[in-house]
Amino acid sequence: MDYGAILSNSFMNIADRKVLTYIAARILVGIISLILLIGAAFFFFADIMPQLAQIMALSQNPSADPQAATSIVMSVLSSVLKNIIPFLLIVIPLVIIEALIQLYLNALMLARGLEIAGLKAPPVTFIKALKLILLEIWIAVAVMFSVYNTKFLIALLAIIALGIVAIILAFVSPILALLLGILVFFALLAYFVVMIYNAIRLSLTGAHYLANEKGILESAKESWGLTGGKVAEVFMAFILVFVVIFAIGFALSLIVMVLQVILRAAGVNPLIVQLLDMLINILTSPVFAAIGTLATAQIYSQVSGSLTPKSKKSL
Repeated sequence: MDYGAILSNSFMNIADRKVLTYIAARILVGIISLILLIGAAFFFFADIMPQLAQIMALSQNPSADPQAATSIVMSVLSSVLKNIIPFLLIVIPLVIIEALIQLYLNALMLARGLEIAGLKAPPVTFIKALKLILLEIWIAVAVMFSVYNTKFLIALLAIIALGIVAIILAFVSPILALLLGILVFFALLAYFVVMIYNAIRLSLTGAHYLANEKGILESAKESWGLTGGKVAEVFMAFILVFVVIFAIGFALSLIVMVLQVILRAAGVNPLIVQLLDMLINILTSPVFAAIGTLATAQIYSQVSGSLTPKSKKSL
């Protein structure tokens, strides 16, 4: 596997016109959602803002009357309890709508990444993108219960059986139950490694699903076969991309922290500083997500391209 090509192409492909469009759309959706969220918060809780300022002022005054602070706090709690339900009725649908739009944009970006990598992906409809939710749920189940590896599944069932035996023994022989419980604990730790292995084997399922006109279960099963014998390579490719993204994000976070210190020292309102931090996160998160998505497409391209026609037919 060409790790250099995966890394360089993942960053260079950010400049693709469609990719930039999807990134801009994700940023726009995030900004609109933030504005609507702040607007809803001010609409329902504007009356408690002066009271919160009073609480902060009283907390910094050692000679302040504790009863006065308690009275203000109770008033704030009363207002929050009165408005929290209508606030959530507006915010929860807003969050769900944003999540669905972001999911669709991410699916479009992954499909574009596949096209850039030389794979012709079928058109991504909104319904197909929604099915990715079901796909992720199935992947989580398959990872946890080792659906595609009978030996690991039997091992999990044995661990569960030992756990049940340990619970029963607790009423008969606490010491034996404790020893068996310790054994079960370490067995679960070992099985956690198995879950990581399962996750790597199924890490390209989303790309395989978008690259082919196949269903959720078939895509997951074929993705499992696709990564057979390439677990270490796929794992190293994802780790390499993650480390680079993390390093860039860490450097950026240090710059933001310095900026926050400067703004606070200059007497800028803490709320404005917090909003600035949220805005920077909205601007940068889609870019980092795009790099990860494009990297997935590059990894899938190399893994699927390394198969012979005979091995592809056997998947």
